[in-house]
Amino acid sequence: CGSVTLSFSKPIAVAAFHDNSSLGRFVMVDGYNAAGGGIVTQIIGDGENTDASPIDYVQFEEELFALLKRHFPHRFS
Repeated sequence: CGSVTLSFSKPIAVAAFHDNSSLGRFVMVDGYNAAGGGIVTQIIGDGENTDASPIDYVQFEEELFALLKRHFPHRFS
């Protein structure tokens, strides 16, 4: 068990696990191998997107899974 702080050069869709379990977990991949994973417990912003409108995570999740089902029907039957 441990704690890690990740930062990204581009925006990502993320939520705290207790708010949205689908957007609040992650897997770290090295090549084709799962190298680690975890859950998001806290989001620390840098202030760049303070004027952005809130993200509708439910709508985002529905659109994402519809897209995945359309392009990968064998994985989402």
